[in-house]
Amino acid sequence: HSLGGEVGIARIWFTPERARWELEGRPGAQPARGGAAVADVTYGSREWLVSEILRYRGQAEVIEPAAVRTQVRRSAERLLQGISPVAVR
Repeated sequence: HSLGGEVGIARIWFTPERARWELEGRPGAQPARGGAAVADVTYGSREWLVSEILRYRGQAEVIEPAAVRTQVRRSAERLLQGISPVAVR
């Protein structure tokens, strides 16, 4: 068991709106169809990767591994369920 926890590599798809920054700043990022980008991201824990993907607010999506993709989706659903409507005066 390493200090950083489980280590894995996730394949991430970035929207065309986000792709420019990923292609310029993320080593190994590759252009994808439609102006998007794809990158393999190394992670030390699923919790870190999930929070990293969520911070992109819909501009990044886990392609694989499937278990991480599912965890990101479930976390996003929990966030949406926790948001209550705001009364506007």
